[in-house]
Amino acid sequence: VNVASLDYIRGLEKLLKETAPMTLHWYLVWRVIMVHGTSLDRETALLVRELGALVDGVHSKIEPRRHGCITWMEQSFAPLIARYFVAQQSSGMAMEAARNVTEQLRETFITRARELDWLDNATRDKVVEKVMSSILKIGAPTYPNTESATDLDAYYASYQMNATHHFENVLAYERFSARQQYLKIGQAVHPGEWLLPASSVNMYYSRFDNAIVVPAGILQPPFYSHDHPSYYNYGSLGMFIAHELSHAFDDRGRKFDATGQLHDWWTKGTSNEFNKKAECFQSQYARYTVDGPDGARLRVNGALTLSEIMA
Repeated sequence: VNVASLDYIRGLEKLLKETAPMTLHWYLVWRVIMVHGTSLDRETALLVRELGALVDGVHSKIEPRRHGCITWMEQSFAPLIARYFVAQQSSGMAMEAARNVTEQLRETFITRARELDWLDNATRDKVVEKVMSSILKIGAPTYPNTESATDLDAYYASYQMNATHHFENVLAYERFSARQQYLKIGQAVHPGEWLLPASSVNMYYSRFDNAIVVPAGILQPPFYSHDHPSYYNYGSLGMFIAHELSHAFDDRGRKFDATGQLHDWWTKGTSNEFNKKAECFQSQYARYTVDGPDGARLRVNGALTLSEIMA
């Protein structure tokens, strides 16, 4: 188990001990309302929006009902959707293009690493090893096996749907999802399980197994097409893949080695140099502001966004 912040856990433990049980009870009630209230009628969703604004200071946008239903379906039935989506959208040429671009980017990344004068030799060798060991996962997750109807039936066996009540289905999925998570306790992480559905128009880097995950959803126009010139595909796919590979060495990813193990493999001197450069990025982006939904100027938090800034 990787705990991101022991201080947070200690602080939470102290807070729970000092807080009255009834206060904790109502906190949990309001958390349920904030999470699931938008799955009810529009009037309730508007009230939840106002509550959210009181908590974080931002009025979130209420999406059309149909958009919320589609999002929920994609999240709840991602493996089932993947079975048909990949069959229609997956292209061997697109996957091969992603592999070729990734290999070229690995070579470029290694070349750049060897030119950085603030990296000492010991750390540089580990950086090169991590880049060369990175895994590329393309298309769809293999757990559950989306190509097997039997596996999919077994996966959803405990999930009972209601044909007439959407909110009942939302709660049923939460129970199903919780059971799935509890079953993982004490078990090794399945390498075929992904954090994104196959239909997602996105990618991500998994620091726990040093893998770049490329769902089939992004291997289509405008990001890739066999009708596009090679430089177009390289620029679009390359930008995404390079960004994800960079996460292997951001302020969080750098703490994991080539096999996804969490430990400090940087020398003290190089680590100090990295932190100095990270502080520069953090200070730079902390000066930027963006327009909020209500016209308010919101300042970028350089500390919270550092991993994306660096990638």
